[in-house]
Amino acid sequence: MSRSENRVKKKAYPIRLSEQDHATIAAKAAACGASFGGYVRACAMDRVIPTRSREKQVNELRRLGGLLKHLYNEGAHERANIDPRQFMLLLAEIRMAIHRTEAAPE
Repeated sequence: MSRSENRVKKKAYPIRLSEQDHATIAAKAAACGASFGGYVRACAMDRVIPTRSREKQVNELRRLGGLLKHLYNEGAHERANIDPRQFMLLLAEIRMAIHRTEAAPE
């Protein structure tokens, strides 16, 4: 049995919502890029709900880390007389910032 078969959601639980409540929840789910059911599950189980802005922040941090790594591999630290440990410290800071951003509550 594959892992995805273990995670199949087999239990459906219909709930009653007013039109306004449904519209509000649907708008919040759309704002984070989540499905309606996924958003409700995440809220009910106190999970961190990923948002597009958070994803953009994480992607930008990853991009900056990649550029920094590229500069290091190209030997920029040798041409500019920069200690290679400074590059490693910056990469570690970027990695920690990614983890903080991903774990931060909304």
